[in-house]
Amino acid sequence: MLFGLALFVALAWSSHASLRELEAVTDARSRSRSGLLLAAEVMSALKDVETGQRGYVLTGDEHYLVPFETGTRSLDETFKALRRMLADRPQANLETLWTLIDRRVVLAESNIADRRAYAEEGSPWRQRLDEGRDTMDRIRARFAAIESMLRAEIEARDRSLEALRVRASIFNVLLPMSGVALILAAWSLLQRERRRRCSPRTPAWRTRSPSVLPSCSTRSARSRPSRTAWTAASRTSAGGSRARCMTSSGSSSPRSR
Repeated sequence: MLFGLALFVALAWSSHASLRELEAVTDARSRSRSGLLLAAEVMSALKDVETGQRGYVLTGDEHYLVPFETGTRSLDETFKALRRMLADRPQANLETLWTLIDRRVVLAESNIADRRAYAEEGSPWRQRLDEGRDTMDRIRARFAAIESMLRAEIEARDRSLEALRVRASIFNVLLPMSGVALILAAWSLLQRERRRRCSPRTPAWRTRSPSVLPSCSTRSARSRPSRTAWTAASRTSAGGSRARCMTSSGSSSPRSR
């Protein structure tokens, strides 16, 4: 019985631990997916910056500045969210990445300002186009490494989640079964104790816990007063009958004389 109770407690604790681990892995997987989405948003904002800047310096059309301004406005806030999401992953090397991003934005702003000031062929913005392209290539390589890292984390956590779900399913089956087994074992012990109490061969002094079940000896003790009273009444009746017989025989003796 004690072994079964210990087994039930161990299964309950293991099931609780599995659920907590499942929750932790699910939360970590969600954070990895959120980081992947934020990285894609930062990269999209950078593409808007590059596209707007390149379109403006090549054509001089102010309409190309709309995506540039939109990208620069959303870039800071989105990258801050990405930094918070990946704060526990130093391998992402976000500070170096932000240095490259900031450099790319500065180059884009300088190119736009020079395009407004110099439209001729030898203007400074044409000399900086290659530098901007190289910087953007380095940024893409950094983001590719971050995305690869996050996707690997998601795949690993997917495998962990599958294993935890299988283990939780096993515990969900074993825990109720062990509970039912404990209930049946307790019921069997109570029935055995009841039969032991009802057995006439069992002395009354061996009864250990009379408050658990009403024993047969208790019921017999309750019925003793009624049997004693019935025996006493029978003896009294028999005594009275003998007394009447003796009286009647005593009174008839003189007559026979």
